[in-house]
Amino acid sequence: MSKTHKTLDIFYRALKGEALSPKMLKAEYNVSDRTITRHINEVKSFLAESRDLIGYAELEYSQNTKTYHLITDNFLSDKEIFAVTEVILASRAFSIEEMEDILAKLKNFAAITNREKFTELIRKEKMHYKPVKHETDSVIDTLWALITYIDSNNEITISYRKGDGTIVDHRLQPVAVLFSDFYFYLIAYSTKRRKSPIYFRIDRIRNIVMHNQTFDKSKLPKFDEAEMRKLSQFMHYGKHRIVKFWHTGLGVQAVLDKLPTAKVVERRKGAYLIEAQTYGEGIIPYLLSQGNKVRVIEPPDLVDEMKVLIADMTNLY
Repeated sequence: MSKTHKTLDIFYRALKGEALSPKMLKAEYNVSDRTITRHINEVKSFLAESRDLIGYAELEYSQNTKTYHLITDNFLSDKEIFAVTEVILASRAFSIEEMEDILAKLKNFAAITNREKFTELIRKEKMHYKPVKHETDSVIDTLWALITYIDSNNEITISYRKGDGTIVDHRLQPVAVLFSDFYFYLIAYSTKRRKSPIYFRIDRIRNIVMHNQTFDKSKLPKFDEAEMRKLSQFMHYGKHRIVKFWHTGLGVQAVLDKLPTAKVVERRKGAYLIEAQTYGEGIIPYLLSQGNKVRVIEPPDLVDEMKVLIADMTNLY
């Protein structure tokens, strides 16, 4: 191994979170104390001179362990790695193979002293991990392909498996991807009708063809990705409307968390009048899921629809 390669090897091992012992490095590389010190100082100098590129990072020496550790603000801390891991496991959005690959890479950035604890903390969760059923071999590959087309503003044609199993082709202008309740979704406008966006579960996309035809996203009807993320919580397309409902019980904060546009406009003893802007029909099953804790009062057409649905549900029993 050349001198340069030894320095790079030390740097890479520090990046991976390895505790670097000068004594062990000296024996491994078969060099003198002075040479190892020079390699370590070269890494230190690079880190100090490259803060515009990599931010704060420093090789810190521990007198207790007689080793160097890389300390940086730009990498995930062990507690952050664990928190992200828990989110990934709870999402159930990836295949077992994809999940294990992602977690293995995350674990490599944890401190060596904590990796065994990390493995033990998630062992049972990994054992019982059950991904949602996907229609594609790799959600990650499809997701990245769509992000590429969105970034380049290219029109695409997708072959999409509907809920009844039939395959339908759609020519689309893709504008965003979102994650909600176990699934990634593509939000796109049809080239045939552009009044409102359509939602497609990404795992149901069987094939994608990119066209040379591009489109101007700013000319799409009232498209604002940030606003859409707030309004589209249930991945059902439909009209925009303002909903008002009374909510009773102790779980009002959960409702406000679920609906980013929701606000309490009136309080009474044990009841809250909530107003929320919503997009699509997904709000209806959510309101029904709240049982007798919710009473919708506006808009009138939604009140009528809720009455019909509740009556139909009663007839089932």
